[in-house]
Amino acid sequence: MPDLTPLLTDMLQQMRDVLSRDDLRAGLPLQPVVVTDVSPLLAEWVSMQSDYERQQKMIAELDADIARIQPWGDYPMQQIDQLAAQGLCLQFWSAPSWVLDMHHEWVEAYQLSLVSNNSKTSYFSIVVPIEAEINLPGAIRQQVPPCPLSTLIMLQTRAKDAARQGLTRMGDFALQYYLSIESALGLTNTLPPATKRARLKAHLKRIFSRK
Repeated sequence: MPDLTPLLTDMLQQMRDVLSRDDLRAGLPLQPVVVTDVSPLLAEWVSMQSDYERQQKMIAELDADIARIQPWGDYPMQQIDQLAAQGLCLQFWSAPSWVLDMHHEWVEAYQLSLVSNNSKTSYFSIVVPIEAEINLPGAIRQQVPPCPLSTLIMLQTRAKDAARQGLTRMGDFALQYYLSIESALGLTNTLPPATKRARLKAHLKRIFSRK
Protein backbone atom coordinates (compact mmCIF):
# COMPACT_ATOMS: atom_id res chain seq x y z
CA MET A 1 0.00 0.00 0.00
CA PRO A 2 1.47 3.42 -0.94
CA ASP A 3 2.53 5.80 1.80
CA LEU A 4 -0.27 8.35 2.08
CA THR A 5 1.51 10.50 4.66
CA PRO A 6 2.42 13.41 2.31
CA LEU A 7 -1.10 13.52 0.84
CA LEU A 8 -2.76 13.27 4.25
CA THR A 9 -0.47 16.00 5.61
CA ASP A 10 -1.54 18.30 2.78
CA MET A 11 -5.16 17.32 3.38
CA LEU A 12 -4.93 18.16 7.07
CA GLN A 13 -3.46 21.58 6.26
CA GLN A 14 -6.24 22.25 3.76
CA MET A 15 -8.81 21.22 6.37
CA ARG A 16 -7.24 23.64 8.84
CA ASP A 17 -7.52 26.40 6.26
CA VAL A 18 -11.20 25.61 5.73
CA LEU A 19 -11.94 25.45 9.46
CA SER A 20 -10.20 28.78 10.09
CA ARG A 21 -12.61 30.65 7.82
CA ASP A 22 -15.31 32.47 9.78
CA ASP A 23 -17.98 31.84 7.18
CA LEU A 24 -17.55 28.07 7.20
CA ARG A 25 -19.25 26.34 10.10
CA ALA A 26 -17.59 28.69 12.59
CA GLY A 27 -17.86 27.48 16.16
CA LEU A 28 -19.23 24.04 15.40
CA PRO A 29 -17.39 21.23 17.25
CA LEU A 30 -15.24 18.60 15.56
CA GLN A 31 -16.86 15.17 15.38
CA PRO A 32 -15.18 12.81 17.89
CA VAL A 33 -15.74 9.65 15.80
CA VAL A 34 -12.46 8.44 14.27
CA VAL A 35 -12.44 6.49 10.99
CA THR A 36 -9.54 4.06 10.69
CA ASP A 37 -9.52 3.61 6.89
CA VAL A 38 -8.83 7.12 5.58
CA SER A 39 -8.15 6.23 1.92
CA PRO A 40 -11.79 6.86 0.87
CA LEU A 41 -11.72 10.12 2.82
CA LEU A 42 -8.65 11.25 0.93
CA ALA A 43 -10.24 10.39 -2.42
CA GLU A 44 -13.42 12.29 -1.54
CA TRP A 45 -11.48 15.32 -0.32
CA VAL A 46 -9.38 15.44 -3.50
CA SER A 47 -12.58 15.30 -5.56
CA MET A 48 -14.17 18.15 -3.61
CA GLN A 49 -10.97 20.21 -3.83
CA SER A 50 -10.80 19.62 -7.59
CA ASP A 51 -14.42 20.68 -8.05
CA TYR A 52 -13.83 23.84 -6.02
CA GLU A 53 -10.69 24.75 -7.96
CA ARG A 54 -12.55 24.21 -11.24
CA GLN A 55 -15.28 26.61 -10.12
CA GLN A 56 -12.67 29.17 -9.05
CA LYS A 57 -11.01 28.94 -12.47
CA MET A 58 -14.38 29.39 -14.18
CA ILE A 59 -15.11 32.45 -12.03
CA ALA A 60 -11.77 34.01 -12.96
CA GLU A 61 -12.42 33.41 -16.67
CA LEU A 62 -15.92 34.86 -16.42
CA ASP A 63 -14.59 37.88 -14.51
CA ALA A 64 -12.20 38.55 -17.39
CA ASP A 65 -14.94 38.10 -20.00
CA ILE A 66 -17.31 40.41 -18.11
CA ALA A 67 -14.63 43.10 -17.83
CA ARG A 68 -13.99 42.82 -21.56
CA ILE A 69 -17.65 42.97 -22.61
CA GLN A 70 -18.80 45.52 -20.01
CA PRO A 71 -18.64 48.53 -22.38
CA TRP A 72 -20.84 46.69 -24.89
CA GLY A 73 -23.60 45.72 -22.45
CA ASP A 74 -26.31 43.40 -23.76
CA TYR A 75 -25.64 43.79 -27.44
CA PRO A 76 -28.37 42.08 -29.56
CA MET A 77 -26.81 38.77 -30.56
CA GLN A 78 -29.73 38.12 -32.92
CA GLN A 79 -28.47 40.96 -35.09
CA ILE A 80 -25.13 39.17 -35.48
CA ASP A 81 -26.91 36.07 -36.80
CA GLN A 82 -29.03 38.12 -39.18
CA LEU A 83 -25.97 39.89 -40.58
CA ALA A 84 -24.10 36.60 -41.01
CA ALA A 85 -26.97 35.32 -43.18
CA GLN A 86 -26.29 38.32 -45.44
CA GLY A 87 -22.55 37.70 -45.60
CA LEU A 88 -21.83 40.51 -43.17
CA CYS A 89 -20.32 40.62 -39.69
CA LEU A 90 -20.53 42.94 -36.73
CA GLN A 91 -17.12 44.02 -35.47
CA PHE A 92 -16.42 45.69 -32.15
CA TRP A 93 -13.87 48.47 -31.88
CA SER A 94 -12.59 51.04 -29.42
CA ALA A 95 -10.68 54.25 -29.91
CA PRO A 96 -9.79 57.43 -28.07
CA SER A 97 -12.83 59.69 -28.31
CA TRP A 98 -10.89 62.33 -30.21
CA VAL A 99 -10.03 59.79 -32.93
CA LEU A 100 -13.70 59.04 -33.47
CA ASP A 101 -14.44 62.78 -33.63
CA MET A 102 -11.91 63.08 -36.48
CA HIS A 103 -13.44 60.31 -38.61
CA HIS A 104 -17.11 61.08 -39.17
CA GLU A 105 -16.85 59.27 -42.52
CA TRP A 106 -16.72 55.93 -40.67
CA VAL A 107 -20.38 56.35 -39.70
CA GLU A 108 -21.57 56.11 -43.29
CA ALA A 109 -18.84 53.87 -44.67
CA TYR A 110 -19.19 51.15 -42.02
CA GLN A 111 -22.64 51.75 -40.48
CA LEU A 112 -20.80 52.74 -37.33
CA SER A 113 -22.86 52.63 -34.16
CA LEU A 114 -21.60 54.18 -30.94
CA VAL A 115 -22.29 51.75 -28.09
CA SER A 116 -20.80 53.61 -25.11
CA ASN A 117 -18.06 56.02 -24.19
CA ASN A 118 -16.34 57.62 -21.27
CA SER A 119 -14.11 60.67 -20.92
CA LYS A 120 -11.27 58.98 -22.82
CA THR A 121 -12.53 56.03 -24.87
CA SER A 122 -15.38 55.37 -27.28
CA TYR A 123 -16.70 51.86 -27.94
CA PHE A 124 -18.43 51.27 -31.25
CA SER A 125 -19.45 48.62 -33.73
CA ILE A 126 -19.23 48.52 -37.51
CA VAL A 127 -20.85 46.33 -40.15
CA VAL A 128 -18.54 44.94 -42.86
CA PRO A 129 -18.37 41.97 -45.25
CA ILE A 130 -17.22 38.82 -43.46
CA GLU A 131 -14.00 38.51 -45.47
CA ALA A 132 -13.13 42.22 -45.39
CA GLU A 133 -9.89 43.38 -43.78
CA ILE A 134 -10.60 46.71 -42.14
CA ASN A 135 -8.05 49.20 -40.89
CA LEU A 136 -9.32 52.08 -38.79
CA PRO A 137 -6.36 54.35 -37.94
CA GLY A 138 -6.08 54.96 -34.22
CA ALA A 139 -8.76 52.37 -33.36
CA ILE A 140 -8.36 48.86 -31.95
CA ARG A 141 -10.56 45.91 -32.84
CA GLN A 142 -11.87 44.16 -29.73
CA GLN A 143 -12.50 40.44 -29.27
CA VAL A 144 -15.81 40.23 -27.48
CA PRO A 145 -17.21 37.02 -25.90
CA PRO A 146 -19.92 35.53 -28.12
CA CYS A 147 -22.77 36.03 -25.65
CA PRO A 148 -24.48 38.99 -23.93
CA LEU A 149 -23.32 40.52 -20.68
CA SER A 150 -26.42 39.31 -18.82
CA THR A 151 -25.62 35.70 -19.79
CA LEU A 152 -22.07 36.02 -18.52
CA ILE A 153 -23.29 37.52 -15.23
CA MET A 154 -25.78 34.67 -14.84
CA LEU A 155 -23.03 32.09 -15.42
CA GLN A 156 -20.77 33.94 -12.97
CA THR A 157 -23.51 33.90 -10.31
CA ARG A 158 -24.04 30.17 -10.79
CA ALA A 159 -20.31 29.49 -10.57
CA LYS A 160 -20.00 31.52 -7.36
CA ASP A 161 -22.99 29.72 -5.85
CA ALA A 162 -21.43 26.37 -6.78
CA ALA A 163 -18.12 27.44 -5.23
CA ARG A 164 -19.85 28.51 -1.99
CA GLN A 165 -21.71 25.22 -1.83
CA GLY A 166 -18.45 23.39 -2.43
CA LEU A 167 -16.78 25.22 0.45
CA THR A 168 -19.74 24.40 2.68
CA ARG A 169 -19.40 20.69 1.83
CA MET A 170 -15.67 20.87 2.52
CA GLY A 171 -16.40 22.58 5.85
CA ASP A 172 -18.86 19.87 6.88
CA PHE A 173 -16.42 17.20 5.77
CA ALA A 174 -13.54 18.79 7.71
CA LEU A 175 -15.67 18.97 10.86
CA GLN A 176 -16.55 15.31 10.56
CA TYR A 177 -13.17 13.83 9.66
CA TYR A 178 -10.45 16.21 10.90
CA LEU A 179 -9.73 14.05 13.94
CA SER A 180 -9.61 10.94 11.74
CA ILE A 181 -6.87 12.44 9.57
CA GLU A 182 -5.01 13.63 12.67
CA SER A 183 -5.17 10.11 14.09
CA ALA A 184 -3.98 8.51 10.84
CA LEU A 185 -0.92 10.78 10.97
CA GLY A 186 -0.32 10.07 14.65
CA LEU A 187 -1.02 13.69 15.55
CA THR A 188 -3.22 15.46 18.09
CA ASN A 189 -4.21 19.04 18.84
CA THR A 190 -3.06 20.45 15.50
CA LEU A 191 -5.65 23.23 15.21
CA PRO A 192 -3.91 26.58 15.93
CA PRO A 193 -4.92 28.19 19.25
CA ALA A 194 -6.26 31.25 17.45
CA THR A 195 -8.53 29.07 15.36
CA LYS A 196 -9.71 27.18 18.45
CA ARG A 197 -10.48 30.41 20.32
CA ALA A 198 -12.34 31.86 17.35
CA ARG A 199 -14.36 28.69 16.94
CA LEU A 200 -15.17 28.48 20.67
CA LYS A 201 -16.20 32.15 20.74
CA ALA A 202 -18.47 31.67 17.74
CA HIS A 203 -19.92 28.52 19.26
CA LEU A 204 -20.74 30.24 22.58
CA LYS A 205 -22.21 33.22 20.74
CA ARG A 206 -24.45 30.88 18.80
CA ILE A 207 -25.61 29.14 21.99
CA PHE A 208 -26.44 32.36 23.86
CA SER A 209 -28.16 33.88 20.86
CA ARG A 210 -30.73 31.06 21.00
CA LYS A 211 -31.78 31.97 24.54
